[in-house]
Amino acid sequence: MISALVSRKSKFNINLRTIVLLIFIMNCVHLCAQTFNERLSFYYNSLETGMVCLEAQDHYLFMGGFYDSLGIPHSGVIATDYGGGVIHNSIVFNDSTIYMTGYYTSATLLEDGVLSCGLFTTPPYDFTAGMLIKLDLLGDTLWTKIIPPIDGEELFPAEAFKVSDGYVVCGGSVSADGVGKGLLMKFDEDGNEVWRQDYLPTSNESPIRLVSAVEIPGGGFLLGGATMAAFNWNHLVIKTDSLGNQIWRKTEGDEFSNSFAMVANTADGKYIFAGEDQNAEQFHDRSQVTKLNTNGTVAWTYYYGEEGPDCLAFSIKALDDGGFVFCGGDRSAWGTAFGYICRIDQNGNELWYRKYQQTAGNECFATDVSPTSDGGFIMTGLLTSNSNLNLPQDMWAIKLDSMGCLIPGCQVGIIEKGEVAAMRVYPNPADDFINVFVESQQVGDCALHLYDLQGRELQCTTVRESGNTWMMDSATLSPGTYLLQLLVDGAVVKSEKVVVRH
Repeated sequence: MISALVSRKSKFNINLRTIVLLIFIMNCVHLCAQTFNERLSFYYNSLETGMVCLEAQDHYLFMGGFYDSLGIPHSGVIATDYGGGVIHNSIVFNDSTIYMTGYYTSATLLEDGVLSCGLFTTPPYDFTAGMLIKLDLLGDTLWTKIIPPIDGEELFPAEAFKVSDGYVVCGGSVSADGVGKGLLMKFDEDGNEVWRQDYLPTSNESPIRLVSAVEIPGGGFLLGGATMAAFNWNHLVIKTDSLGNQIWRKTEGDEFSNSFAMVANTADGKYIFAGEDQNAEQFHDRSQVTKLNTNGTVAWTYYYGEEGPDCLAFSIKALDDGGFVFCGGDRSAWGTAFGYICRIDQNGNELWYRKYQQTAGNECFATDVSPTSDGGFIMTGLLTSNSNLNLPQDMWAIKLDSMGCLIPGCQVGIIEKGEVAAMRVYPNPADDFINVFVESQQVGDCALHLYDLQGRELQCTTVRESGNTWMMDSATLSPGTYLLQLLVDGAVVKSEKVVVRH
């Protein structure tokens, strides 16, 4: 009897340990910060753009837009697992109806779904209405609310988010006489309009476009966008009370154009926005972040990354430690465009700044970034390619660890004493791509060469900057062993065997 009880107890303990171990392993698969770098595609492969990325329960959502075979724009959602594999692909209004999601970061995660907004129209396309939409956690539509235009206006909702007693939509409108106004609307939980506020341009500002909004502590809203003055766009930030009444308006810029201000709250109860600064040399842009005091005065402004055409920030998110992460495009001089992520502390000090490509020859732009539950980040945007690759424009989905690395450990210098350069390769064995992190003391003449075991060169990628990860396509390679070499000034300094499996 006693031995039987002991035996049962032992079996119970073994089963319990097994269950605990399985739970640990399952959690570790996620918590160990998987990374990926993927091209995603809707059913129609034309001008696809990623605009929003979110983590939802046990998967990621990438929301974006594309043109169908008839040239009609649509929006949809692609859900991936934690390894980047597609688990669901959905489209909003898969017919001649046009629905385009709002500006970048234009979706908010709810407990039971995703809230978004955008513009809506149907044939014969003689009006532009707004639409508030709720999706489930895989991206399928649960309900829609059409926001009708008034007296011939056109509506352009840009961002929607949940408040305690309903929903708020930020955006813009263009009246029948061509006046561009900022717009803020409040809806109850059934989607019925509660109030609307229009923000008219001043005599020397026209039009106004709002694309970003957050609810601020104590009630009220902070709105971000841009306004045109003297033929140039300037940053625009508006603070309102809980009914949308304007408290103050901040216009920031100079005689050169700046992109939209993307706003966020700070841990100390103040405000911050990210955008673009264009200096006196035409097309020399740089990513800008500005902190504002509660009265709208500037606390500080800093610039990050390279300076050149298409260098700007699209999205900024507050983090639990009081710092921020933001992303955007980076094209130094007239070279290839990269997507980037920058991590700063609460005082604007840069912690790290990393640039990413998908494969060599791609033009890459990052449009939204979100922190993930494993301490890392997901990012989305778009990928185009040069004529040599002949690839379509696709949605870009990328997952990084807490240091912004595709290859874990990329933040640690790996050049040993006396070395000219070093590299890390991941994954190895590889399937569809090979990530290569390169650090060199002489970047200008570095290159990665991939050979088969017969010595035939299969790929060559120029390494333009040290401390970044480069991606080489292995999807078209036959399974087998290959040789990857890093060359500096034409001399081989590092070699590593890479196994490809499919």
